[in-house]
Amino acid sequence: MNTDTDKMEPDILSLFLNVIDKIKVENINVTDLYIDVNYNTMQITVYDDNDGVLDIETISGWQTIRDNDNYEAIAADSIKEVLSSKTVKEKFESLGYSYPVSVILIDEDGKELMELITYDKDNICIQDNMVEKMCNELDDYVNKLLADI
Repeated sequence: MNTDTDKMEPDILSLFLNVIDKIKVENINVTDLYIDVNYNTMQITVYDDNDGVLDIETISGWQTIRDNDNYEAIAADSIKEVLSSKTVKEKFESLGYSYPVSVILIDEDGKELMELITYDKDNICIQDNMVEKMCNELDDYVNKLLADI
């Protein structure tokens, strides 16, 4: 993790912990959470299934990545990192949902861009490059075995 993204993660973490608290306190049932990132205002807005705003947070570290050509990918990766953290997973599991809930990145028009993570108590949800990593590890293992022959 580099220092630019380290500056963003506390704000992103705070946002998602606040959202989960609001869902719990207000007894909101969600199957998906929608994340809209406004790179001009440096804000993330989290919506529920009915387009209700759950929370908005200004991300203080984004000004440091805006000059980077792939700042959108860096921001999405930072959000994924926070959503995959033990803190957020445990907090989300405290809601006691028995069905999967996906967190989806959307554009300003509400069009789905990518699924960031799915929380599901009963299933393992494979993330973006997990299969690729498993294939590479298997290839390395087979190559080591063949080298011994």
